[in-house]
Amino acid sequence: MAEPGPDHFQRIEPGARADVRVGSSTNALAPVSVAERSLAARPRQWVGLAAVVIAAIAGDQLTKHVVTSRLGLDQSSHVVGPLAIHRV
Repeated sequence: MAEPGPDHFQRIEPGARADVRVGSSTNALAPVSVAERSLAARPRQWVGLAAVVIAAIAGDQLTKHVVTSRLGLDQSSHVVGPLAIHRV
């Protein structure tokens, strides 16, 4: 594709105002400040968040049940590596 020649560009007379539209930028690298889409969470994202919350609560309750049924007061159990569970 050929580069546009010097006659291709519109000349702006001194003192004349440039035609700049809302949302446009004279610098192609500068971001446009208006979001093109909503930044609100969509239903699918809410479902994913709810799944994480439910999994966290279920894991917490399961851990509490296992600890109370297997460990007496002031006992501890080695889990893995440096991790241990201590019932208080």
